[in-house]
Amino acid sequence: MSCGVPQGLVFGQLLWNIGYDWVLRGELPSGADLTCYADDTLVTARGSSHREAALVATAAVSQVVNGICAWAWRWP
Repeated sequence: MSCGVPQGLVFGQLLWNIGYDWVLRGELPSGADLTCYADDTLVTARGSSHREAALVATAAVSQVVNGICAWAWRWP
């Protein structure tokens, strides 16, 4: 595992809440929305064309994944 919170960890739920707090409060690219339920995350995107929606979705997913990995690497 290179980032995130391992399943079964005693503090797993607390770490997930800390790590995802910024995700739920963070600013996403215009046209992107985020839905989290338990340990599932859904990024949806819209645009004037399929290509534009795909670019918005890619940027939003990249932002979420990079932020989670950056947070996980700071954790001792």
